[in-house]
Amino acid sequence: MTKRRSLADRNLAAIAADDLTASPAPHRPRPNTTNTTDTTRVAVRVTAPFYTSLKAAYLADWASIREHNQLADWITAALRHHAERTPAARNTFDDPDIPGGETLQTRQFIVPRSVDDQIRAAMAADQRAGRYRTRSAWCREALQAAVDASKAMNGGTLPTPPARLPRLQ
Repeated sequence: MTKRRSLADRNLAAIAADDLTASPAPHRPRPNTTNTTDTTRVAVRVTAPFYTSLKAAYLADWASIREHNQLADWITAALRHHAERTPAARNTFDDPDIPGGETLQTRQFIVPRSVDDQIRAAMAADQRAGRYRTRSAWCREALQAAVDASKAMNGGTLPTPPARLPRLQ
């Protein structure tokens, strides 16, 4: 049985055999396993009670139609649905009132870039129709419309959500 060469011996042999005139092997980038180019972040400034109502509406919708397993998916659907409305239809919604002195929290949601493109196109259409909103206000309006629809679909009430939402299946 032959003795295995040590790492130091193998390194010395590799250095001695190294041909410095040869070109290095071409660099092959590792494949990207997480494709972040297809998503973007949407930041929405909301109050704590409004965020609680978002979670409650999500839970109510999940209990009745079981379509979205995560809050982010429900929010994405709400933003997409609002963007698909006409500017005249969007004009019937109001931005939820933010009481004076209420602390606003910035909540970020990861959405597909296609939804972000739809939001930008819808905001541009709104601006051509003479309605100017900040991106956050536009998204807050879309989410309030989804909460109102969920509340109407569930008899005017929403469940009390837990502090931390579970991943639903």
